[in-house]
Amino acid sequence: MKILEVESLNVYYGAIHAVKNVNFFIKKGEIVSLIGANGAGKTTILKTVSGLIKPKSGEISYKGLDVLKTKPYELVNLKLAHTPEGRKIFTELTVEENLEMGAYTLTNDKMHENIKKMYDMFPRLKERKKQLAGTMSGGEQQMLAIARSLMSEPEVLLLDEPSMGLAPLLVQEIFEIIKMINKKGVTILLVEQNANQALSISDRAYVLETGEIILNGSGEELLNNSMVKKAYLGG
Repeated sequence: MKILEVESLNVYYGAIHAVKNVNFFIKKGEIVSLIGANGAGKTTILKTVSGLIKPKSGEISYKGLDVLKTKPYELVNLKLAHTPEGRKIFTELTVEENLEMGAYTLTNDKMHENIKKMYDMFPRLKERKKQLAGTMSGGEQQMLAIARSLMSEPEVLLLDEPSMGLAPLLVQEIFEIIKMINKKGVTILLVEQNANQALSISDRAYVLETGEIILNGSGEELLNNSMVKKAYLGG
């Protein structure tokens, strides 16, 4: 069953045609990746799906609803969450206060219940719950950004460059966390420059080049595709 569908999407920044007639879909329970170089349009697509950017034309359907007629905060209520590029945590708030910010749609009881779940999932955040978020390492901040998104109990999670700026060991840990979240029933749309890691955990993926989808297939197919290997996998 398709939970998210994008059809004929065109997005402009002024005169710049950033996303060109893009079509893709995600089935419930999948991990689907968008890969491509910097400036390919990946982040723009995520921002458009979550309602932060209005497209010039096209359609976006989430659980059968028209995203383009839905405000971003309403999408959170409809169980769609977005972890933005660069984490965008509240650096002057504690870890726990950041998690509370992700639960504004919930009752107090549910918020406390979900904070406990996040601490079970991310033990390091529990250890640092009273620490100012801005004083944590990059990997810990990324875990916090993901946990804050999960506080709203999303059915679909949009993840933008979760491995950016992280050491290789932490990258591996973040991708293990993504797989764990998916196994708990969350559908994931992943934007990631680390094509090798992204494709290795993806059911399907789309390759973007200058705003256009030029290839798509299963994660395994694209890992073994000679063009993808040459352009994105260093092979």
